Amino acid sequence: MDKEILPTPTTETIKIVRNEYGLTDSNISKSVDIIHKWLTQQPHLPDETDNGRLERWLLRCKNSIETTKRTLDMYYALKGLVPEIMYHWDTKSEWFSIASKLFFEIPLPTLTPDRDRVLILGLQTPDTRHFDPVMMYRITLMILEIRMMEDYCRSDVIILDFNNYSLAHLPHVSLPRVKKYEMCIMRAYKVRIKAVHMLNVPPFAEHLISLFKSILKTKLASRIQVHSGDMAKFYKQVPKEILPAEYGGEAGSVLHLWGSWVKKLECYQNWFLKHQELKSDEKKRPGKMITSTDLFGFEGSFRKLDVD
Repeated sequence: MDKEILPTPTTETIKIVRNEYGLTDSNISKSVDIIHKWLTQQPHLPDETDNGRLERWLLRCKNSIETTKRTLDMYYALKGLVPEIMYHWDTKSEWFSIASKLFFEIPLPTLTPDRDRVLILGLQTPDTRHFDPVMMYRITLMILEIRMMEDYCRSDVIILDFNNYSLAHLPHVSLPRVKKYEMCIMRAYKVRIKAVHMLNVPPFAEHLISLFKSILKTKLASRIQVHSGDMAKFYKQVPKEILPAEYGGEAGSVLHLWGSWVKKLECYQNWFLKHQELKSDEKKRPGKMITSTDLFGFEGSFRKLDVD
């Protein structure tokens, strides 16, 4: 495995990111202690003992202890309510073997000058025989779990490459599952999305993108950009040199980078199997239990997606 696939955060990067929200060694320690104590007092929640993970939740919650508490509560609740995405984290399973050859999701090794992490997502093949977005959703969360322990950045810049997508993929996409995936990303992990760049968008997808943007909160919808033809505007926002070779950069090939990430995921096999079992026990929750209906409503409904 390439040790530099997710380099250890530099002291300078940690300082810059912390300064944005007034975080210091002292107040981080105090806040993490408060959150940890609160967790031990919740009869329905497991005890999160990794201070590094708690610090990153605090960071994603903009240094708000109360928001961090609510986020952790939602994280453990969703692990019980959305097992199709937040369970089955087994890198030795058949689905993972298929997914690793079908999709790619690469957090690029080098941060932007603003200390943002760029992630590229796409398909390796146009073959739809085994295409199931749920596999990609699982991998996204598994990568997020690793980043909650190893990464340190201000926010995420997402690149969606539509190369290899066709109309044949659309019947496999379920909006209720997209809704659950979105809630996991935004409510459980508090992912901060700075921008979404869409590349190689086929004509049939442009209308769907407009429809999708219409159900987003204005703040997030405004951060979606579709690039076609001239890439100069894209390169002004995402430094060309940090990108994979296929996008004109110097980071190596997509397959090499993704192969390193697959190996990294496999190295976390035991951790995944242990931690996928940690979820809220809603029968022990003080007050009203959280149910799937509370969070997602009826299968046909699709509330506006939010962004922090």
